Amino acid sequence: MAKAVIAAGADAVYFAGRDFGARAYAANLDPKEAEAMIRILHLHGKKAYLTVNTLLKNLEMEKQLYNYLKLYYEAGTDAVLVQDFGVASLIREYFPGLLLHASTQMNTASSYGAAFLKERGFSRIVAARELSVDELSQIHSECDIEIEAFVHGALCVCYSGQCLMSSFLGGRSGNRGRCAQPCRLPYEVFDKNGVKLNPGGPYVLSPKDLCGIDDLPRLAEAGVCSLKIEGRMKQPAYAYAVTSIYRKYLDLYLENKAYAVSDEDRKRLLASGSRGVFTNAYFDMRHTPGMMSFEDSSHKAEADEYDPRKLSDIRLGIAGSFIAFEGEEIWLKLSLGDTTVTVTGTECQSAKNRPTTEEAVREKLDRLGEGPFFWQELDVNISDNAFIPLKEINELRRRGVDALTDKFLGKYGQRKAVKEFQPFRFNNNGNNNSSIRLYFRVTTKEQLDTIRSSGIGGRMILPYPLWNKAQVGDEIFELPVVIRGDTAARCSGFIKNNPNKLYEASSFDGLGLLYSLKVDPDHIYGGHRLYALSDRTKKTFGLLGTKVPIELSGPELFHRDNSGDIMLIYGRVPLMYMANCIALDCGLCKGDHAGTGKKAGDFLYLKDRKGKRMPVQLDCTECQNVIYNVLPVDLIDHIEEIKGMKAAGVEISFTNEGADEIYVVIERVKRALRGIYEKPPYEYTRGHFNKSIL
Repeated sequence: MAKAVIAAGADAVYFAGRDFGARAYAANLDPKEAEAMIRILHLHGKKAYLTVNTLLKNLEMEKQLYNYLKLYYEAGTDAVLVQDFGVASLIREYFPGLLLHASTQMNTASSYGAAFLKERGFSRIVAARELSVDELSQIHSECDIEIEAFVHGALCVCYSGQCLMSSFLGGRSGNRGRCAQPCRLPYEVFDKNGVKLNPGGPYVLSPKDLCGIDDLPRLAEAGVCSLKIEGRMKQPAYAYAVTSIYRKYLDLYLENKAYAVSDEDRKRLLASGSRGVFTNAYFDMRHTPGMMSFEDSSHKAEADEYDPRKLSDIRLGIAGSFIAFEGEEIWLKLSLGDTTVTVTGTECQSAKNRPTTEEAVREKLDRLGEGPFFWQELDVNISDNAFIPLKEINELRRRGVDALTDKFLGKYGQRKAVKEFQPFRFNNNGNNNSSIRLYFRVTTKEQLDTIRSSGIGGRMILPYPLWNKAQVGDEIFELPVVIRGDTAARCSGFIKNNPNKLYEASSFDGLGLLYSLKVDPDHIYGGHRLYALSDRTKKTFGLLGTKVPIELSGPELFHRDNSGDIMLIYGRVPLMYMANCIALDCGLCKGDHAGTGKKAGDFLYLKDRKGKRMPVQLDCTECQNVIYNVLPVDLIDHIEEIKGMKAAGVEISFTNEGADEIYVVIERVKRALRGIYEKPPYEYTRGHFNKSIL
């Protein structure tokens, strides 16, 4: 694969090692395989980026990661793509020679997130795939950081890093590289009255593949410095064909020639692999039904003429000079560009019978095999009566090639880890509370009023549309999960006027916004989507507290520092946050959020193949859809165990529940706090409390 894309004109390759990559089921590279590949890449002036873009648990972070990274670091890896903030912290401390790239799983959608990450050592962001060209340009103009953008390949319907559908429906977490792609399955759509809607086909969560071939000039002018083509778990033929076409048109643009993509090249891109029709996704629009492959979610590819075994065109031409005179050492000089080495061998003898011929020398020197070089120029100069054992010529050739390779690659430096690893020590400063604080999150004002009228007390968590409904003064003000467009401007006024309130941020963009407005970290909670599975990650954030990770099991939580943190004990988990709008796909919204009868808080429902119905919140304030799990997580009857985990509080979260349902939940919470534990009188799930994610 690497050789194929080098031949096709790629400037860099991103790859996964055997662990911690977002394609856990791909044929990933062990350290020796990676080192061999990196040597080839570096000989061609290309770069190698290792993906460590999954979330790590405590034992993985402290027992495995350092030794794992050390092998790939010393093999010559140029940069690491990271999702877990704790991984970034460890790399900065122990491997400062590695560049940090923020994976698209970090879902950076604004200059606030970009600036936050740059200040913490990142040199590049792989931007959220939902951004328009104008939004990419705005990030470039407001933050001096490299921007990489996806330009070709399969699209997730969910904002990157915000998907828990595979995790909760099948136990295979996308944040751990094991997504089962439930988004590619068929679903039926119903409104809240049970009326079936028609979005154009059953595959309502399956986007078409992205093709940005027409957008290269705009992306370059917007400040994008790197174009990412999806290549893992693809065939070399696909990688070669797609990369070569993008190389062709990028060069066309850079040479200031007229930019026009031929029909032949469009057909070749489609034939290489697609879902029948391409989309240029979000480069021009927030969403449109034209992005979706409603009728067929399968990916098809036609045969390509590329033969991955014919790779001689990536070998590099070298110059050589061989000299042998009787009574003197034989020597071979090799040159690659401005890098030159000379190796010497045994003393040349006088021939007693037949002298060694120039043809015999050339035949031995020509045996470069499938290595990285071919002779572009080779001079052979030997005396008439010279005798050289042919094995000596072979040995000289091998040593010369190795010396040239090592010297050329020496410009990349011989790197070693800077210090011995010191594992982060688990230190839970919490208390095994006899009482525990209650936190109630709501979606609507009606739910807020219901909780207040119940007399249960507790602290409220208010999403942005309800910020002006605060009363007590100790509420937590929850920032939108995705911050882009005018979201930051809408939130900023309130934050500026209330810098000492408590806030919850669920993205690096949200953290960046709060930091830019001088909100102290001691006034910020990290939401569920600021994943902190490990103690190192939690410490790296340095906030007042985080939400206890909902993908960890009960036993794993007993070995995590939960002090200051809030744990969900009731609520439907948001499985997806989507820029795509199912209401728009069904003709219920014209895309202008006006005059449609829809408002934030309305729900549609997706029914899967088993007849289960998932609520879909139409969040028109943020112009997004939120898909919730079929059943609420309920751990209310486990509250005594949760006290032993030393969390500071528990969260009860309401989405589409009415007053009667809310009262039932509140009564169960009251009884649990009095030591009366009983199973829920409604359908529920334990989430991952009893079963760890893969």
